[in-house]
Amino acid sequence: AWVVGGVALLVVASVAVAARLPSTFFPEIDESMERVYVRFAPGTSLTEASRRLDAMALMLREKLPPGCADLVLVNVGAPGKARSAMNSPNAGPHMGFIRVALAPPERRALSQREVADEMRRLLNQAAPGVDFLQWPGGLVASVFSNGYLAPVVVEVRGDSLEELAAQARQVAEVAREVPGVRDVMTSLELDYPEIRVSTDRPTAGQVGVSARGMAQATLEATLGNINAPAVWVDGGNGQSYYVVTAYDGEAITSPSELAQVPVRAVADGGTISLGSYGTVTRSLGPIAIERNALARSALVMMQTERRDVGSAAAELEQRLRDDPRTRGLSTHFVGQVDLMRTTFGGLGVAVALALALVFMIMAIQFRSLRLPFALLLTIPASLVGIVMALLAAGEGFSITALMGVLMVIGIAVSNGILLVDHARSVLQSGVPPIEAVVEAGRVRFTPIAMTSLATIAGLLPTALGLEHGAEANRPLALAVVG
Repeated sequence: AWVVGGVALLVVASVAVAARLPSTFFPEIDESMERVYVRFAPGTSLTEASRRLDAMALMLREKLPPGCADLVLVNVGAPGKARSAMNSPNAGPHMGFIRVALAPPERRALSQREVADEMRRLLNQAAPGVDFLQWPGGLVASVFSNGYLAPVVVEVRGDSLEELAAQARQVAEVAREVPGVRDVMTSLELDYPEIRVSTDRPTAGQVGVSARGMAQATLEATLGNINAPAVWVDGGNGQSYYVVTAYDGEAITSPSELAQVPVRAVADGGTISLGSYGTVTRSLGPIAIERNALARSALVMMQTERRDVGSAAAELEQRLRDDPRTRGLSTHFVGQVDLMRTTFGGLGVAVALALALVFMIMAIQFRSLRLPFALLLTIPASLVGIVMALLAAGEGFSITALMGVLMVIGIAVSNGILLVDHARSVLQSGVPPIEAVVEAGRVRFTPIAMTSLATIAGLLPTALGLEHGAEANRPLALAVVG
């Protein structure tokens, strides 16, 4: 009885410790690639943004510890082509990112996380007031971010852009107060300089100018005829080329000059200018409007520093519910946090269904309900070793750790079947129950121990993280070895 009580106490303690272990969707691995998104004040020209980003890249190349960075690249401004713009995080000329290719882990003294922390410190020190969002730039980090720019992303939805911007700022204020949360950035900007053309449609209709013609004239005056480029065919090789024409940028530098742009020619050969039937003024507006499920949305993106994603998201969620500034707002997590919670919940359901199926199969095989129930009681005892191994190694729960838990359940059930089946056979020969259990343990100990030792020996190098790239599978190996 005291043995059973001791095991039960250990299981309860392990469950309590497991609830406090860090959690993330996928273990953080060293991909030797870092990127930092940079956003200057709205209205910063492409030339100025490029100059400042180049200076930041040069500063990182000079001040990062020797041997850390092999290559530093800069990308500034929104791409001109629509397809490229869809895949770029830069929505305007005041946005860009710095991508740093790190040296292989064996050639540098700092880990990727330590390099990222040093980059954050250097950039914030060199450019106070500039928005930075650091996020590992490797393939794995990009895939598991689920299309977003940060591991923790809170989405706010609504109809009014002004209300959305205010709510996003309130969420960002609360997020900055959460320990371990850094680089908080909102996606919605309403103060981007723009030129607004307000037209008098009745007057425009009288002179035969359509809304499409007005929009096309404004577009050609600023960006060129990108919607309907001309085609030129090279007579020498037959190759066709798109030709985009635009007004000289130095010739149109003010709203009054844009108002003089001709829209169409009249019958007598004259032209009608854009300002003849409307006004051209400077204004402020959103640089981009995001939608999700047909509703306008604003994102609050953030990175974690020396803290796991799961606990940071849980604390932020609680603070958003309790804080007077955000109480009552309709917010929810998207990206990696949503993916992690959905996947972990699905795995929990899968484990429950698997245990129920195993119980039914064993009940049919043994023609008993007590034996399968006793066999399944060995599974909680396995949790003790799993939690101890993860805790000792400084790891937490992730998708790979949960896969290891599933493997442990299978191993525990398999070993239990060997013991129960042999004990049942001995018991049927007339041996007392306690002696039958001892005999089953003596006979089955060697094959079970040999199988377990072989499994541990195979997974031990991964559990110890002796090789580069083992970070992804290390939680799985630790769970099985534990």
